[in-house]
Amino acid sequence: YVLYRDLKSIPVFAKEGAIIPLSRNGFTNDWKNPEEMELLVYRGNGSFNMYEDDGETFNYEKGARAVTCYKVLESGSSLIFRINKAQGDTSVIPGKRNYVISFRDVAACDEITVRGRGSKKFTSGNNDEGGIFVQLDASCDENIEIELKGYVPVKNQDKHDAVIEAISKSQ
Repeated sequence: YVLYRDLKSIPVFAKEGAIIPLSRNGFTNDWKNPEEMELLVYRGNGSFNMYEDDGETFNYEKGARAVTCYKVLESGSSLIFRINKAQGDTSVIPGKRNYVISFRDVAACDEITVRGRGSKKFTSGNNDEGGIFVQLDASCDENIEIELKGYVPVKNQDKHDAVIEAISKSQ
């Protein structure tokens, strides 16, 4: 395969069902567990267990650690993403997190449903890269499920168009 891109973009290769957690705490070299996170989610079936401890001591050896499981499931015309409640010692992680769940390879969907929350407040829309995002606050002791019904996958750009675009950007 040939990859066409301009010099200002960095390609990210992710397998089906990949979940990539990123901190949104700013551009720091901070060791603290993030209160704001972005989860890059790719269609398919997959899971990711995020392990967290206090980042300073060896107390994880005594059980001072928490694990949060994230899962994505592609089922028919629905894409389901789950944030399971944290297991273990939740005192080492923030009690509430602001999540931005970024469905990177979904261009559109008919309906977004969020389940398992006391307040159904969330925002959604298209992100800069062409995918869909859902933003919400979640407590570490609750299960969250986000369902995208009737989703439309992002399509690869035509090779000819990609070459023309790359050449025109290089001028």
